[in-house]
Amino acid sequence: MKTPLSLVFIMLFFNITVVMAQEGASGKSKDSLSKASPLKPIMIIDVQLLGPGIFLSANFDIRFFKHNNGLGLRAGFGNAFGFTVPLSINYLIGNKNKNSFLEIGAGITYYIPSGIDLDLLEQPMISPNTYVMYRYKAKKQPMVYRVGVSQVNVNGDFIRLYPTISIGVMLNRKN
Repeated sequence: MKTPLSLVFIMLFFNITVVMAQEGASGKSKDSLSKASPLKPIMIIDVQLLGPGIFLSANFDIRFFKHNNGLGLRAGFGNAFGFTVPLSINYLIGNKNKNSFLEIGAGITYYIPSGIDLDLLEQPMISPNTYVMYRYKAKKQPMVYRVGVSQVNVNGDFIRLYPTISIGVMLNRKN
């Protein structure tokens, strides 16, 4: 049961990325950020401590449109006494030509235990997650920094609310 579900997450992630890349190839945008790479939505790879990946995760973030703000998808792989797959939809609030944003997101985290006997996390589970972050994109550099709080509901009755931080790099923008 756990293998097919994890494969569904991976296939969903890559299918959405391919579809968005194909849609982006046909559109044109007039804003200044899109001039650097007019055919692709913004993509970020980052490493996150705590957050929806529960402990440490590597994530891929892609905007649904060709500017910094608005709706996006975030997916990753993590490690927390087992394997985690966080998947969420997020929304960035802020001016699309600026570098600071409020990020609000919600999704699910799929957890596969490693075999270590823990009372709380003994079997595979899917748990909801939410987060509120401040996102900053460094000027004239591809670096992206995020800090905020996140929540993961574990076993339906235990909610963890904790700080989270991430650092990443923008893949297809020069400014």
